[in-house]
Amino acid sequence: MASIQSRTTPSGERRWDVYYRGPDGKQRKKAFKRKVDAQRYANTVEADIVRHDWVDPQRGRDPFGNWAEKWIGTTTHLKPKTRESYESILRNHLIPEFGDRAIGSIDHPEVLSFLSRLASDGRGAGTVPNIRDVMRSVFKLAVRAGVVKNNPVLDIKAPRAVKQEMIFLTEDQVLALADEIQNPPPLQRGHRTEKAATPTMRSWFSSPPTQGSEPERSEPSGSRRSTSCGAGSKSLNPPTKHTAGSTSAPPRPTPDVQSDCPLLSSRC
Repeated sequence: MASIQSRTTPSGERRWDVYYRGPDGKQRKKAFKRKVDAQRYANTVEADIVRHDWVDPQRGRDPFGNWAEKWIGTTTHLKPKTRESYESILRNHLIPEFGDRAIGSIDHPEVLSFLSRLASDGRGAGTVPNIRDVMRSVFKLAVRAGVVKNNPVLDIKAPRAVKQEMIFLTEDQVLALADEIQNPPPLQRGHRTEKAATPTMRSWFSSPPTQGSEPERSEPSGSRRSTSCGAGSKSLNPPTKHTAGSTSAPPRPTPDVQSDCPLLSSRC
């Protein structure tokens, strides 16, 4: 049975001490400034001992991080990917928030406020429920070990994440976007400006080639093309010759292919 004793402090203040003996046989004491609070605590302790629902207050001072570590050690039967997910939740969310807190000092309203703050910060739809489930499992282990009396995470529904407002383009913005796609502006690269699309490419977008024909393609710089004509062949872009004292010779005029090659002329 619990007993209440009154005493006076050296400063002249009055205190009421509650003495009781726990199920482990150890005697404990707790002081209160008001007698009504001491009497209420004594009644609660006696009822908890009778119902075998009493927990050691000293054990409730253990940090939450210690019990989180003990709980993750009991998940060795789970798949590695699942354990990595739980460890990530503890490392990134629960340990920074409650790691150094006494596990017995964390109550239901505080947990609810914590989860609501995560949802308002824009966490993913599945992130907040997963954090809640991991925290509930840690407290479940602590309850079964007799460290805390109740699980403060029970009966908490994970709040839904705040949905981002969808932004729709106006008709003018859609037309402007389509024009930018069809006629893209020049791309700035360093000190040189290059066009994003050649006129030929733009013509493909505006008027696709008819069936049986191929779009005109520009030849890359420095390439050569030759055509057979009779016994020999002529190059449309003959190689340039270098002369002494110059880096490159001026380009030679392109030969008249139709006049030099009757076969090609007849096809054209």
